[in-house]
Amino acid sequence: MSVSSEERLHLFLRHRCELINYASALLDSRETAEDLVQEAWLKFERHSLEEVQQPIGYLFRMVRNLALDHLRSQQVERRWLCPLEQAEEVVSSEPDPASAAQQSSSLERLGQVLETLDDDARTAFEMHRFGGYTLQQIADHLGISSSSAHRLVHSSLQRCLHALKEPH
Repeated sequence: MSVSSEERLHLFLRHRCELINYASALLDSRETAEDLVQEAWLKFERHSLEEVQQPIGYLFRMVRNLALDHLRSQQVERRWLCPLEQAEEVVSSEPDPASAAQQSSSLERLGQVLETLDDDARTAFEMHRFGGYTLQQIADHLGISSSSAHRLVHSSLQRCLHALKEPH
């Protein structure tokens, strides 16, 4: 089926709200759903539709796959962030002198790790962990893809966790 660029756009715009509602139900986040639907449009516009029998179904499948990918990456991120959040809880509680010295050492090691990161990795990590920015916001700020932003945050987090596990 040959579909012109203009026909694709009209098709997408006619079903955009349905696509966003569909993605919102999968993600429980309208904002993320809108981002994923926009990403689906970009892929849909570039993809050859010669073999696609039902472009609408294809669009919905793209949105579903992007939503599932997003949910999977969130699961992986949570798995890696949980140990760091536990470390933050330890650092934030009132310590005895020995614990205070250990926490100070841990913070010093984390600071040293952050200093060794390249600028993009450090910016991504600090925006995510300290600024509460989403991966998409970080990607937009750095001019990279959201998966690249995820990799930067993830690798930085792993380096921090490794530093915390090392004996001093």
